[in-house]
Amino acid sequence: MNKCSYIHFPDWCCDHRLDEVAELFKCLADPTRLKLLTAMVSGERTVGELTRAAGATQSAVSHQLRILRAMRLVRARREGRHIHYSLADEHVSDLLEVAITHTGEPAEAAAPHVTEFED
Repeated sequence: MNKCSYIHFPDWCCDHRLDEVAELFKCLADPTRLKLLTAMVSGERTVGELTRAAGATQSAVSHQLRILRAMRLVRARREGRHIHYSLADEHVSDLLEVAITHTGEPAEAAAPHVTEFED
């Protein structure tokens, strides 16, 4: 039995929803955005803290945060002159954890390298 056999794709898992998932993965494919998201796993961060964590300019971080907000991955809270950013919900940290765990797994030596899809 496949380890993922518990996943059941409901009826609403249509092309439109899969397009949204593809956009989400495109958003997560950017290393700067991943640095920003992982910096927020432990809690809220200001733009200054996120700028240092990402090693990018404040302008670049603000731009990436706008994208992350548009994708509903982070939320913002204003406190005086500062805006505090945090992960939108637990699903975001779950996605990061699964991705990091998956990439840390050793490749199976016996698994053939697939370079193209078969029909």
